Amino acid sequence: MSRSEEEQANGTLPALLASDLEKHFPAVVERYTGELHAYAFRYVQSEAEDAVQAALIRAYFDLQGWTQKRIQEVKLRPYLYRITFNVCMGIYNRRTQRSSLNAQVDSAIDQREAAEEQQPEIALERAQDLEAVLEAINALPRLYQEVMFLRFVNELKIEEIAQLLKTTKGTIKSRISRAKALFRKEFGEPGEKSS
Repeated sequence: MSRSEEEQANGTLPALLASDLEKHFPAVVERYTGELHAYAFRYVQSEAEDAVQAALIRAYFDLQGWTQKRIQEVKLRPYLYRITFNVCMGIYNRRTQRSSLNAQVDSAIDQREAAEEQQPEIALERAQDLEAVLEAINALPRLYQEVMFLRFVNELKIEEIAQLLKTTKGTIKSRISRAKALFRKEFGEPGEKSS
């Protein structure tokens, strides 16, 4: 597409979207998907297609809340690139957070294995205890699994968990408290035999 054709498409498309967003948004998808994919690929490689889909969905729902005048005035290409960039950064940050969590888990496991190699009977007992704890944590709702795993399996401090999950210490304490209450409700108090 030549520069003048592109400028015309960029000027016409917002006007069409303002007149009937639902009818004309597929033209946005057709027009921009390829270049947004190439752009997203630089940031998130294999997740570029998902990023572009998420960005286009977000753009559609954003535009639904705009006035016709605002839609007509939007510089569509930079707007879509900004949304795509934000989605890519979200994916990148989650990926980085997951790899950081995986590194911490690997480090904790390595430390335990080194200590347990010296005393095999303690290693067996800890492995059985750890298996029971992991099973109990996995029975909790997903919201609580991560904080319980970090706190009681990885033995991280509440401050460290809050920093890792990018939330407050109060939120972490609340999630741990609620998870413990759910655990007690499901499995009873520690040391209590279930009948």
